[in-house]
Amino acid sequence: MPDTNTNASLTIKGNALVGHKFKAVRIGKYSMATIDDGKIRKISVTTDPAPGLVDAGKHALQDIGVPEDSSSYPGNPIGQVAANWSGAQGGNNSSGITSSQIRKFVLSLVQDPQFANAQAAVDEHSVNANSPDPKSLTISGLKQGLYVIVDTTPTGQGGRVSASVPMLVGTAVAPTANDPGYTEYADGGADIAPLGVITFKANVPLIEKKFVNMQNRSVAVGTKVNYQVTASVPLTSGFPDGGYVYKVTDVPSKGLSINPASVKVYTSPTESGSIAAATEITSHSELWNARAENSPETGNPVLVIRFPGIMNTSYFKYGQFIFITYSNTVNEQSQSGVLSNGVMLNYSNDFSNPSTPLDPMDPSKGPNEGTGSQGVTDPSGGSDGENPDTNLYFYGLSIVNRSKVDGRSRLMNGKFTVSQEGSDSPMKFKQRGKGNYIRAADQNCSVPEQCVTELVVSDGKAMQAHGARFLQGYGHVSTADFRSRTQVFNAEAADDLTDSGKINAQAGYLFVNGLAVGTYKITQVDAPTEPKDFPDRFLPSYKETISNDAPATADAPLFTVKDDVWDLVGTPKPNNSEGIVSPVSTDPVSLKLFSPLTTVYNVDSPTQLSMTGVAGLILAVLVALVCIVLALILYRTSRRGRSLPSGMTVL
Repeated sequence: MPDTNTNASLTIKGNALVGHKFKAVRIGKYSMATIDDGKIRKISVTTDPAPGLVDAGKHALQDIGVPEDSSSYPGNPIGQVAANWSGAQGGNNSSGITSSQIRKFVLSLVQDPQFANAQAAVDEHSVNANSPDPKSLTISGLKQGLYVIVDTTPTGQGGRVSASVPMLVGTAVAPTANDPGYTEYADGGADIAPLGVITFKANVPLIEKKFVNMQNRSVAVGTKVNYQVTASVPLTSGFPDGGYVYKVTDVPSKGLSINPASVKVYTSPTESGSIAAATEITSHSELWNARAENSPETGNPVLVIRFPGIMNTSYFKYGQFIFITYSNTVNEQSQSGVLSNGVMLNYSNDFSNPSTPLDPMDPSKGPNEGTGSQGVTDPSGGSDGENPDTNLYFYGLSIVNRSKVDGRSRLMNGKFTVSQEGSDSPMKFKQRGKGNYIRAADQNCSVPEQCVTELVVSDGKAMQAHGARFLQGYGHVSTADFRSRTQVFNAEAADDLTDSGKINAQAGYLFVNGLAVGTYKITQVDAPTEPKDFPDRFLPSYKETISNDAPATADAPLFTVKDDVWDLVGTPKPNNSEGIVSPVSTDPVSLKLFSPLTTVYNVDSPTQLSMTGVAGLILAVLVALVCIVLALILYRTSRRGRSLPSGMTVL
């Protein structure tokens, strides 16, 4: 007969052991074992003599609805469970305890105060990333018997480590220093795991997010942006039906409108599977739902996708993956620069405090989401769900209109149009304030009076006339001083806006926002009227290209000017170089990179035009034409003089 009194060990294996802590609590000792041809035929188990374990075992039996068999197993609830567990060899399968009941039995057991005393008396074990084998943890020096492995990992460690459900495992029988002992059952079959080893299943679902069909990460106002979220099906063992919270939250920044109706849900056996090969479950409203909500942290709109059916194993099998596709739309509240967008996953991580639905008979019992994680974000993102890999970028054009006479005087009330290269129709914009415009999301403009095509340079009079917010220049300032001033600027915003909430540009400035990469034709269609009327001749027209192709990047685009017919347009340069605080953005980085300042000049005389380049050539042609016209006039006059009647002469 094998010796059941030698010391043994237990090995926990798994890919996610690092960061976890475990305790091995013996609940039953081996009192006898029968061996047949080197394999275990039967093991007799007696409840461990630790104080209180017998009572804790009896309570756990009651919780799973199994009557105590005091005649066959007097004072031995653990022995009764071991003998009748249909998942173990030697059990009485006709009255067997199912694996589901075993999980509930163990969960009930570890929550009993008497078990807590036994757990407190044993040592804690862990594995770290520098261990020789970080995917394996062996606990040695144990007495032979049946153990509960308790994951004692503190929850809430940045959402990446969470305690798993307790695991039931037995040691090998009769191991020695030179012999691993008996670990396999005589009629074990493939479903019965060897003794002494338990596989740890991580209780932390994974999540990631990516763009769909987004080439250069550049967008304009009105662009629909498509995303795909991939999340793993969680381990829900130990939770009552409906007691596991699984909630995906899309966290867009200001400037992105969420669209719950666009959500579609799929399941896939593999993470790398395609949408085409996945199984769509969008129509199963009992499994999931999506709606717009306000974030309790920021108050901003978020898209929340809940999975009340996540425990339905017919659709959600542990180890498989969930694909979620949806879209956001860039709206007119955007500011040029970066539009961040991330995703968060909240899930249950405490089986002792599961989610409970609303109980009409006792409202104090629900609804309650139980103890959930702090949120797992996309691994490349931050704690607020922001993910640099899912940032979007869009840009603006900034113009200062000056007189060519002195090169400095700012001109007001000139009108410009902006059109995309290849189009004869000016783009439509909405006015944010004097000299401040953003591309209309709806270029068809279902409400025509809200859209304009002619963009007017600010006259800077709104502050005196209406007490409106005025975008003040600071001269040349350092980055640090610029930041401090813009912080004051932001703090005062609520008290210094017009009734409509619009922000006015400083006199002589025009800001055009909400543009993607591309080439735009900027044409002045009306000359400035202040500080004086300028002629409508020689109005500037040019093209400005925004590019994020190499060597430029999405977060460091390149702005270039071309086709400047009259040579009246300067080279784009950082917006804050002249100390202007743009309504497009108050972030100096955004000002510098995403909305550079271009100087556009007006002339009141042809003599102020450049004598070189295309403008010089055009002027030369005009002068030549004038000379030709004058020559023709003189010629005709001289001809008429020679044909006068007799007796008349030309004086």
